[in-house]
Amino acid sequence: MLSERVLDELVRRSALSEELCKALWPDLLVESKLQLLAALQADLSPSTPDWLVDLALEDKSPVVQYFALRHAYLRTKRTDIAESVRSFFVVSDEDVARHARAHAVEHPLVRAAVADFSSIGSKEYLRRFSQLERLVAVRNEGMFSLGSLVEFLEEAVDKMDDRELAAVAHEYFLRPDAKRELQRGRLDYADGESAYYAGDGMKKGWQVVRKAGPVLANVLVSNLPTSLGLATIEAKELATMPERVLELLVHDSLERKEVADLHRMMRDEPSHVPPKVIEALERASDFGRYDPEEIQRERRLASPLSERVTLEVVLELQKQVAALSAQLQEMRDNPPKRGFFG
Repeated sequence: MLSERVLDELVRRSALSEELCKALWPDLLVESKLQLLAALQADLSPSTPDWLVDLALEDKSPVVQYFALRHAYLRTKRTDIAESVRSFFVVSDEDVARHARAHAVEHPLVRAAVADFSSIGSKEYLRRFSQLERLVAVRNEGMFSLGSLVEFLEEAVDKMDDRELAAVAHEYFLRPDAKRELQRGRLDYADGESAYYAGDGMKKGWQVVRKAGPVLANVLVSNLPTSLGLATIEAKELATMPERVLELLVHDSLERKEVADLHRMMRDEPSHVPPKVIEALERASDFGRYDPEEIQRERRLASPLSERVTLEVVLELQKQVAALSAQLQEMRDNPPKRGFFG
């Protein structure tokens, strides 16, 4: 691996850094190449320089090629743009050759990395392409949002494999920007329109939960907020979810207020709740009352062995106290003699 000091020299956006990287590249291990790529792509708008794309395309490792090409801006000549704006899309012969080389790589990871996601909508892209291409797009596409995910799931929930859909959703929820998006408060939006669409995507996501298979439903219930932007899914609405969804809602690691309200509703009116859901709620409550360490400690204290060990400890302490008392009594009976100045 490259040291931090050397890496700092290499990632500076300068002509000298480019020459250093080109000279060093053939001698780098795969891990160091990935480290260099990650450092160069660490900007808010990650992109791989053209010269580094060229180096990666000559590399034998498909993983190196994937990490380089997933944030590469590959350009080719287009005939579908108006003549009046064509001057803004100048593409060199070198660009065209690089585009062709990248699309000629046959490894599935690389083909997924160079698939053109931006030319069509996210719903259409995710529906038409392979599962690997979906996962790569969801992980790397900069403009992919909760609304994009839900738009795809709405159409695909009845047509695609439950586990594949769950994998796509799980990939989205692991994105750092997705975690930030789903934790935004109502006042964290720049305008009302953004807040509206955020809440709309969340509400539609909960509608997908109603129709989702067990694996996808578990992923969505575990990650979807109940309040986002201008929208809130109240406890009364959550209570109308299918029984299998209510069982999932019994466990709430996100500590959502509306889910806590749902739990109170179910405890207050258990006759209106399916028996299996009540049983799951009671089990969850019992489990949450004690942490595992406390349970283990109580079990140890309740065992016969622990009673014997405790008795032995008490007897040993009694011996030590008796010895200390005898020592103090000896000091009282035979006080030390005073010195010359005492």
